[in-house]
Amino acid sequence: MSPEALIQRLAGRDLSPLHVTNVLLSMLTGRWTLLTGPPGVGKSTLARTIITRLGHGPDSGRGLELVVRRDWQDDAPLFGFWNPSTTRWEPSSDGLLERLLRAADDAARGLGGLYPVLFDELSLAPPEHYLARLMSALEAGEPFIRLYDPELRPQNARRYPQALRIPDSVRLLATVNHDDTVERLSPRLLSRASVIHVEHGSASVVPVSGEAPNAPAPRWDALQAAFLRRQGSLGNLESLLNLLTKQRMPGAPTPRVIMAMERYLGASEGLIPRIEAEDLQLCQRVLPPLRGVGPRWRSTLDELVRRLQDGGWRRAASRARALREQGEAQGDWYDFLQV
Repeated sequence: MSPEALIQRLAGRDLSPLHVTNVLLSMLTGRWTLLTGPPGVGKSTLARTIITRLGHGPDSGRGLELVVRRDWQDDAPLFGFWNPSTTRWEPSSDGLLERLLRAADDAARGLGGLYPVLFDELSLAPPEHYLARLMSALEAGEPFIRLYDPELRPQNARRYPQALRIPDSVRLLATVNHDDTVERLSPRLLSRASVIHVEHGSASVVPVSGEAPNAPAPRWDALQAAFLRRQGSLGNLESLLNLLTKQRMPGAPTPRVIMAMERYLGASEGLIPRIEAEDLQLCQRVLPPLRGVGPRWRSTLDELVRRLQDGGWRRAASRARALREQGEAQGDWYDFLQV
């Protein structure tokens, strides 16, 4: 199936092809995709519908949806815990560890499954606490999760090994509300994610169902071959990113972020107009980690807004302008996710 045909299938009659393409490319070109916005706009429904129509939803045995709870203060709800009274590793009932083991087995056998994991309301508990081990693992060239010290030797070690590799086919999505009831996201997490803002009235959030497709689910390697055929280049974005680096703004794009942007821009060729793809990447990869205080930030944001306008990146210019105006009204305190 061609990328265009797959996108049309995922969009159906109720989703915007542009929004579907953007979410799908974000999933394929990076480990983390965050859907942010006010409560009730349909962030979870959008992610759930795309995953299900792709054929890799929970009913396939590959996709998994986790509802974050306020009492998550460590990663036991994700990976389980060592039980000294039974000398066994006790997995969490939420199922993440089982999905990771299945994904690793799938990858080893070459079956080609995609394993999306959706964290609903990611920031209801502090992500830096319960995601610390997972985030650290994904930063490594060969991402491994170490469950326990090998000296423990649990009775069920054959089922739950001391360490397991997280295959590339595991993709993480999350929904994040914008209100005063949630924990703030750290720059560390934001710099590793594609942050897609979902608004009220968007054509991307009115799906009537999340029905499974009639066609077979595309394999992970087939998706990579279809969408990641070429590596993109920053092009006109390079001078803009250099401005942030030169100003030494906290949250300025790192080499990891730049590589993810290049992958996205390459994958979007022929699917999204170049200026639109650049605009989306600025909103999703460049602006979200920006956070700071003081008049120096205000003047740099003034320059950033001017350059975004001159470059024709209207969506990013509007978001940066809102950040600039709201931050000044709050006493020179600037936080993109509060806009």
